[in-house]
Amino acid sequence: MHFVVAYDGTPITDTALARAGTLADGVDGAVTAVTILPQGNTEYARERGWIGDDDPWERDSILDGLRRSVDSVATNATFVFKMVDRYAPRGKIGRVIRTTAETADVDVLVIGTENAGRVFATLTTVTQSVANGTYDLHVVRSVPSLSE
Repeated sequence: MHFVVAYDGTPITDTALARAGTLADGVDGAVTAVTILPQGNTEYARERGWIGDDDPWERDSILDGLRRSVDSVATNATFVFKMVDRYAPRGKIGRVIRTTAETADVDVLVIGTENAGRVFATLTTVTQSVANGTYDLHVVRSVPSLSE
C-alpha cells in the first residue's frame, strides 16, 4: 500500500505523517510526504514555522528544513513538493495535493486537521478538495499529548 501525507511541518501534519508511517509498517507499504509551497509567500511560510519572523523567503532553505522534518518523523518516507502561485487559494492547494496523490498511485491519503467536522462542510478548504479523490482518506484530528 502507498500512503501519501499532505505535509506542512505543523504538529498535526507531523502526527499524520507518523500515523501513516505506522500504518505503512504494518502492511509493508510506502509513505510519501507532499508539501505545497506557495512561491515567495513569506506570510504562509511564517505561519507554518518554515522561516523566522525576520528571515527571507528562500525556497531551498525552506525545502531543506521540511526534508529534515519529514526525516525526523518518518525516516523511510519520500519527500516531494509542488510549487504553486504566491497567493494560491486553498482549493488550488487541495487540487494539487489530490492530483499529486493520484499520480503517485496512492491507496490512502492522510491529512491532518484539527477541525475536520467544519472543514468537510466548507467548500473552500483543502480537505474538501482532496476528499474528492479516488483513494481512501484517513483524517488525523488531534496531536497526542506528551503524556500519551
